[in-house]
Amino acid sequence: MQTLGLDIGGTRTKGVILDDGRAIWRGTSPDYAQPTSDALASAIRSMLAPISGRPMPVGVCLPGVYDPGSQSLSASVNLPFMVGVQLNDFLASAAPELSPAGVFPDAHAAALDFSVEHAITGRLLAVSLGTGVGLSVLDDGVALRVSAPGLGLSSGHLGQIDVSAAVDGPAPIGRDGGRGALEAYIGAPALRTRLGENLHSALPKLKETDPAVAALVRALRIAHALYRPHTVALLGGVALGIAHLRHDIAAMVADGLTNLARPGWQLLFADHAHHAAAGAARLAVPDSPQRM
Repeated sequence: MQTLGLDIGGTRTKGVILDDGRAIWRGTSPDYAQPTSDALASAIRSMLAPISGRPMPVGVCLPGVYDPGSQSLSASVNLPFMVGVQLNDFLASAAPELSPAGVFPDAHAAALDFSVEHAITGRLLAVSLGTGVGLSVLDDGVALRVSAPGLGLSSGHLGQIDVSAAVDGPAPIGRDGGRGALEAYIGAPALRTRLGENLHSALPKLKETDPAVAALVRALRIAHALYRPHTVALLGGVALGIAHLRHDIAAMVADGLTNLARPGWQLLFADHAHHAAAGAARLAVPDSPQRM
């Protein structure tokens, strides 16, 4: 069975087709910034052109707070025009052949795909580093949720943890209004403010002494005490950009780490930028056991 996953982000959309769980197509839209509805639909249509006319179940990740009742976003920092827009109507304007979509949290979708691809057992703590910072914790592939029933699959809000004690200087304010939030150090908007617009070239030059790395290490040390993961995975575009620091980050997290942490824990990084889209395609399978 073929399914399509779409990860609609703040600057680009990614798509994946799975055929019985195996990726047979990956696509990325042209970049956009604060697009109109027509511009975003055009970007998605351009990405889907090679597979146009192939109806299949669709799973979608959206950049904001999704309201199942209205089937639309109730809040979105990066795509404000999408607030109140009925999702399936919008998708039909981009590609009329698309089936009505299921909507899934991007952090959960990315964690699920990474878990399947790597056959992860035990507890996986997956941190999505992109425009924001997302968190999903899976126990043998099943999501740990701290949100109330009906409010999604949140495993907690790691991006809003105050990590300013690990970094010299005044604490920045996160998008949630909290002082010293992890997102305010390592979210893509914060990084662009410090490093310039071209993160693709700037992130591979980042040093282990950078404030963003110190903030991330602090958050991961906290996460080890809270969640006790066997495996930590850093996913998303920012994670791909700092993968050259994997050994430094692992060593800094391990240095003096609480003895509550799991012995032998491992730190892994994303394989590619399409984990969330692929996870949405996995969740799009009717009666998928990973849905909650």
